Amino acid sequence: MGFNSNDLTINVGDTVRWVWTSDFHTVTEGTDANLDGSEAFHSLLSSGNQVVEVTFDAAFLAQWPRPGNRYDYVCIPHITNGMVGVITVEDGPGATFCYCDGTGAAPPCGNYGQGGAGCRNSTFMYGAILFSNGSSSASVDDLGFQAVHVIPSQPALLFAGTTALNGGNGVPFGDGLRCAGGTVVRLGVQVPNTAGVANWGAGLGATGGWSSGDTRMFQVWYRDPSGGWCGSGFNLTTGNQVTFTP
Repeated sequence: MGFNSNDLTINVGDTVRWVWTSDFHTVTEGTDANLDGSEAFHSLLSSGNQVVEVTFDAAFLAQWPRPGNRYDYVCIPHITNGMVGVITVEDGPGATFCYCDGTGAAPPCGNYGQGGAGCRNSTFMYGAILFSNGSSSASVDDLGFQAVHVIPSQPALLFAGTTALNGGNGVPFGDGLRCAGGTVVRLGVQVPNTAGVANWGAGLGATGGWSSGDTRMFQVWYRDPSGGWCGSGFNLTTGNQVTFTP
């Protein structure tokens, strides 16, 4: 009547496997026993289905965003027995912040996204998310970023700021929330692929000008020229905060 272990911290791209030992269970994302179709995963775990696997890659996190990349889950038949668990996904050296889901500033024109994501755009209801990868080492300079759910074939600009606006809750800007401010440096424009994914690789430090001990707030501004919810023609991802090490 339990998950062992029931509290995991993993990295983006890792696969979690649940293996049946006895009785009849489910592996159901959420914190209660009610199914409403919003669950990131739900599967039987029984003698007839002895292994359940979920891969927590960037596409999964973008499709099923949760604040702090925290995925609570339960066994529906045995939730009252305490058969619950949690998976926390670390997406890189940075920490995402500034969600357009009601936990931060109110978005323009009521353009709320899903939990843990940016504001909605014309293509993706979940909104865009900025993930970090590589390391926080200023000397190695291998920090990179991936923006997911931006608009395919439309320019996307990565920028860094020295402050988190409105205490990290963001301020309305275009169709979304601007999270990074202060002294701002542009770090390059990419054109997202057909899946709405754009990447910025290593070597950003020369342009960014940061050193060990510095903290920077990163965000992506992207064009959304037709069908955006507020009609401004642009939107933004969530923010990603990185404190640099030697």
